[in-house]
Amino acid sequence: MRNQYVYDGLDLSLPTLQKLKGQTMNANPIIVSQLMQISILTIFMMFNMACNEPESATDTTNNTAESCTENHACNFGILVDFDCTAGYGGRCQESIACGKTKYCYEEEDYPASDCPEGVYEQNDQCMPIQEPFEETPTAEQLWAQLRSEIEAEDINELVVMFGDQNGIRFVHEKGAGADQRFPIASASKLLSSILVMKLVETGVMSLDDHPQQYIDWWTNDSNDPRSQVTLAQLLSFTSGFSGGTGLGNQSGVECVEDRESNLDECSRAIYEEHFQFEPGTTFYYGPSHLHIAANMAEKATNETWNRLFRRLIYDALNLSDMTAYIIPSLRHPRASGGAIASANDYAKILTALVSGSFLSEQALNELSQDRTPLGTEFASVPDTADNYGDWHYALGCWRECSEAEYSESCDELGVISSPGAFGFYPWFDQSSGYWGLIATQTLMGPSLTVPLGQRWYIQAKQALETTP
Repeated sequence: MRNQYVYDGLDLSLPTLQKLKGQTMNANPIIVSQLMQISILTIFMMFNMACNEPESATDTTNNTAESCTENHACNFGILVDFDCTAGYGGRCQESIACGKTKYCYEEEDYPASDCPEGVYEQNDQCMPIQEPFEETPTAEQLWAQLRSEIEAEDINELVVMFGDQNGIRFVHEKGAGADQRFPIASASKLLSSILVMKLVETGVMSLDDHPQQYIDWWTNDSNDPRSQVTLAQLLSFTSGFSGGTGLGNQSGVECVEDRESNLDECSRAIYEEHFQFEPGTTFYYGPSHLHIAANMAEKATNETWNRLFRRLIYDALNLSDMTAYIIPSLRHPRASGGAIASANDYAKILTALVSGSFLSEQALNELSQDRTPLGTEFASVPDTADNYGDWHYALGCWRECSEAEYSESCDELGVISSPGAFGFYPWFDQSSGYWGLIATQTLMGPSLTVPLGQRWYIQAKQALETTP
């Protein structure tokens, strides 16, 4: 059961954020996290509203013209690709604010708009109707088509990348550069889990370790459930701790934003104030878990978190100075969302993961397996994890599942991702060995970039498979 819709403590419901589509922030990345969170909270106070019920039910079982009818109940629809039957153009619409209402249009019967002949309206802009290729398209044609779609998207600063084990295979820069620094928010979670898994892989730590093995003030009393918390539960957000950033509707872990604090002091505040559930029973998306895990890593190695990052990831992958944990400060890095990175640097990380050159197969399997199986209570979940299927959580990353309910098929090799609140969206596909990345900074966040990334990946995968 999933109750709340937040992103690392921020309430990012779609009816509000759709009003902010395309807006970007150009502020200093060190302070952008604070500014954007305040902006989102202000918007919620001004504009938060409920969506009306659909005027009529829409049944898309057969994807026929009769069953796929237009729904005018909301104005937040976006055009996405579904499997419409032949003769209906392969184009359906989903109203993401109204619960995934789909409908199809007959060929050449796109929604009425003021766009000129030969184009259709998508996200309040005119998009060219792609003429079908007369024969099998080349990779160059597929990439050119993808570039035109990226350019047509109403995002001012955007870098889109796709690649494989050999590195970057496609990059498109629009108003931003691949070496530009972005605040990556929750895309930091994947980096943090990778760092900890390097310590696990080398035997410095174990996923079964308890905090009291490294933190001297942590209870060892077997009657206190906090003594049962494991490193794996901390990385999978099932440790029993709660608390967000204090914005939106979440109770706050104020210390994670305190520049003058440190991981040990803040972890103790979390320990004393935010333990809520029996360990291993409840998933709660927030900053508490990784803060404690990072503190354990510092104690286990007698090194600071940023020093560990530099030694285990930065140096090993030859990253640039564009990538580091600096929010809220270098002294007090926020493992769950305090990193900044360039697209090029994150591409190196994704390449290393799919190539098998950075983590062993066993470590990568440990990282990516579902840690929130049937029976887990979902107390706090970002809306992205529900709006595009039924995602489950692994260690610091999501297992994307497009099905309405998570099933055994979702445990097969698939897409692993870590979208951030400001739209930075990295993923890698274990089944194909491909990876993708959208680097941007928008108040629409993952509610915009996740569906774009999923759609563009389908096109990119075709091009990647076409290229020798």
